[in-house]
Amino acid sequence: MRGNAPVTRVDHRIFVGSHRLSHAVVVALACVCGLYFSEPASAQGLAIAGAVAIVLARRGMALLAPSQLAPTETITTLKEDKEWLKQRLTSGATSS
Repeated sequence: MRGNAPVTRVDHRIFVGSHRLSHAVVVALACVCGLYFSEPASAQGLAIAGAVAIVLARRGMALLAPSQLAPTETITTLKEDKEWLKQRLTSGATSS
């Protein structure tokens, strides 16, 4: 996995759940209305799956933005070290 932005189990479950829901709608319409009316529902299911894919792709792109990839903890630690060193040098303390 790369960084802190793996696809979570929840994301996968949402996608699989929406696919199963659209499949259930197609099967139910095929049983009730016949195959002729179930085809538009199949297109609707594809549209729902596409919408979920777009949402997940945008979320992934946002997590990969340059501001998200910066090593924030390292930057914070380096700033703290810099301040500590400034204080140590200005106080005149030396290590013996």
